[in-house]
Amino acid sequence: RLEAKFSAQSVLKLDPGLTATLLRVANSASYGLRSKIGSTKKALHVLGTGKLRQMIVVAGVMHKFQSVPNAVAVRFWEHALRTAECSRELGKYCKITELDDLFVCGLLHNVGEIVFRQFFPEECGRIEQTLQEKKQSQEKMSRLDAERAVMGCSHADIGGFLFHIWKLPTSAVQCAMYHHHDFQMLTHIPKLAPEVSVVHMAAMLSGVDRTLGPYDYSSALDLIGEFYQKRMNFPRILDMNHLMALVYTVVEVQRTNLFK
Repeated sequence: RLEAKFSAQSVLKLDPGLTATLLRVANSASYGLRSKIGSTKKALHVLGTGKLRQMIVVAGVMHKFQSVPNAVAVRFWEHALRTAECSRELGKYCKITELDDLFVCGLLHNVGEIVFRQFFPEECGRIEQTLQEKKQSQEKMSRLDAERAVMGCSHADIGGFLFHIWKLPTSAVQCAMYHHHDFQMLTHIPKLAPEVSVVHMAAMLSGVDRTLGPYDYSSALDLIGEFYQKRMNFPRILDMNHLMALVYTVVEVQRTNLFK
């Protein structure tokens, strides 16, 4: 443990930006501290090396995608944060021990989409055009099918392939690859990481439109909860509305601190 902390502090000395982020997160309201933290040593004591590892992975990935238009980036990372925090909360009910790793899986599950946005803007335009043409002709076509028609692969394929090249954990690779798969199909995939099912559910919950109105929004969450609860075997006492209210509260703090 001492070696891990020493190593973490060594890394922080090489990256002032990461140090500033660490201190900002440690001092955030979510940690309820009585006095301000001014040293990396104390910040590491409060947050732990697991949180630092999480921040390093996230910062490294975000650094590679800085050319995306700001409006797109904000929308993308806010959804990613909701999915990540929702994944961590669901992970507690699913008895997954490595919750920080689960958070990272949730945060990065949709990175293939931002790869498309940054490196293939013309193709993204053609994807949107294809979807619009299908809509006008009243033909049904999913975004994944439109991506495959234009690119020959989907953003989920790209995300999984990229994480494999980067040698990220199998759980992160699978979460990126399978987050749009039919959930019924996932149960037949051998050696599937347990994080995949959790992130799959979290992405569904995080994607529900809050402008639907209180009743419709609540009903949508309940339907999703009922569908996954039977298949993932977590307690029926889990209140999806309470869970998502908690997620949005925590994400607001993370949004203004972690990604400032």
